[in-house]
Amino acid sequence: MLRPEQVEQILDSINLKFEISDLSEITMEMNPATVTPETLAAYRSLGVNRASFGVQTFDDRDLKLLARGHDANDARQTFRMLREAGFENVSFDLIAGLPGQTFDNWSRNLDEAIALDPEHISLYLLEIHQSTSLAEQLRTARRPMPDEDLAAEMYELMLDHLAAVGYDQYEISNFSAPASRRGTIQNTGRSIPYLALVCPPTHSTVTSAMLTNAIPPNTSS
Repeated sequence: MLRPEQVEQILDSINLKFEISDLSEITMEMNPATVTPETLAAYRSLGVNRASFGVQTFDDRDLKLLARGHDANDARQTFRMLREAGFENVSFDLIAGLPGQTFDNWSRNLDEAIALDPEHISLYLLEIHQSTSLAEQLRTARRPMPDEDLAAEMYELMLDHLAAVGYDQYEISNFSAPASRRGTIQNTGRSIPYLALVCPPTHSTVTSAMLTNAIPPNTSS
């Protein structure tokens, strides 16, 4: 993750080329395995006002399966530290359709996510990349293949749960708390220009064009 002084250099460069509104949303991706209260406070003092991080699941078994560097408690602590650092706009990701994941387990994940009350939640169905340890485990039958029908039911459950507590679905995988309650505007997918920097494969839109930071060859996310 970028050091605060690196973030400062990037933001200074942007400010030299663009006029940045006080209402601009400046987002950083966080890693629950490495964040500290000090770095979060530094990011916030530099003007970063939105944080996003990959929870993926609140089940430690599934996090181990995904070879993530954090556990469920790290994710909870990251959310708490973000709030304490002054972040009022927080987003995190969840993954459905994991091998061996049950409907009840997914329901508990949703309940915990909603209880944290983030401003934004993204849901992704599991994608298996052939270069990963998980792909090898599935290929050699050491793990059961994900159940696509069950994953679809999990998606429907998330739609129902989030709608019931007031989240708006503005893209197939993205849900936000109402702007009237949060005072935020979701730019993505609404033809409002936005700029994404540094990390592949982030996307930006300028006028009618979508720009993507390419992933270098022979690397995986």
